[in-house]
Amino acid sequence: MGRIPVELSSLSKLVSLNLGRNNLIGNIPPPLGILSSLVSLYLHYNSFEGSLPDELGQLVKLQNLETYSNKLSFVKGIIPIGVGKLRNLEGLYLYSNRLSGQILSSIGNITRLVKLYLDGNCLQGSIPSSLGNCRHLETLVLGRNKLNGTIPKEILSIPSLVTLNIDQNSLVGSLPPVVGNLELLQYLFAADNKLMGEIPSEINNCLSLEVLNLSNNLFQGAIPPGLINLKGIKLLDLSHNNLSGHIPEALQKFPFLEYLDLSSNDLEGQVPTQGVFKNSSKFSILGNNKLCGGIPQLWLPVCPKKAPKKHGMPISLTVIFSMVGAVLGLILLSFLFATVFRVRRKASKRTLPAFFLEGQFLNVSYVDLFKATGCFSLDNLIGVGSYGSVYKGLLDQESNMYCSESFQSTRTWCF
Repeated sequence: MGRIPVELSSLSKLVSLNLGRNNLIGNIPPPLGILSSLVSLYLHYNSFEGSLPDELGQLVKLQNLETYSNKLSFVKGIIPIGVGKLRNLEGLYLYSNRLSGQILSSIGNITRLVKLYLDGNCLQGSIPSSLGNCRHLETLVLGRNKLNGTIPKEILSIPSLVTLNIDQNSLVGSLPPVVGNLELLQYLFAADNKLMGEIPSEINNCLSLEVLNLSNNLFQGAIPPGLINLKGIKLLDLSHNNLSGHIPEALQKFPFLEYLDLSSNDLEGQVPTQGVFKNSSKFSILGNNKLCGGIPQLWLPVCPKKAPKKHGMPISLTVIFSMVGAVLGLILLSFLFATVFRVRRKASKRTLPAFFLEGQFLNVSYVDLFKATGCFSLDNLIGVGSYGSVYKGLLDQESNMYCSESFQSTRTWCF
């Protein structure tokens, strides 16, 4: 246990001061601010209390400031404004302290900042959008605080971002689609918040992603099938959300996937059996009561057999055949109408026999019939029936006239 000797302030040419991992207590002495040549200051893993002295803002050459794992609370819990004056600062490590209050927007003035660790404190309020001015930022860790509000689109537009940790806060809203701009992003931790909406499909553009943890949120909808683009993914945790639909078969094609957690969602259908799904210790699907199939170790019900799909005719061919059928139908109808018309026309030109008059038989006298049949000669007899005899005869009006004489009367019919 001890304190920093004030005499250190006389070391004006000191470039690096490392007092980390000791049992130092008390406040950080303000005289450290006159070490104008100081580039690195390490005070981590001690028991320092109070605040960072504003005098540290005079360390214009300072590039690394590490005061993590202490008991710093700062005055009123606010990060000193003097920190925002350290324009050459590249690494600011203030995690695991007792910081509260808001993250000052003046940190956005440190445009050379590469690493910013503020996790493990009690910071409140929203994430300042001014952090988007730190265009060289590679690591932004804000997890395990009490931050609220939405995720600023500005920080998801930092092209150099490799690690983004915002988990265990109270952030709301959606995960902005601009996350797809982070082509260098390798680690995204956004678990234990109140994020909602669908997982943006644009996340498939984060081709360098190795760890994606969106668990314990309110995400809904389907798992983006385009996740197959994330060939380098090693850990994927989407558990404890409201995701629905099927498990994309693409997930079994990830060559480096070491662990997959899809538990406590509303997923349904077939569980894949290849890739990470071969080993039950490498994935979890608990709490999805509509799943079936998978490897035997899961003890899931057998999936119902799907009815074979009917391969219907393509719509384009259906339209073509319909049009051809219609044309052929019209041609056939036209042919039929033409045929009927010709038949009726020929029929209308036929002459009726003289002995037909409006459907009635011709009236001939008995004398004429007697003469025409040769006095009903047996030579002209054709046949005899129950109603009389039938003779052939020749009249003056027509030839080949057939007559019938009734035995019961003298009436004769000719036809």
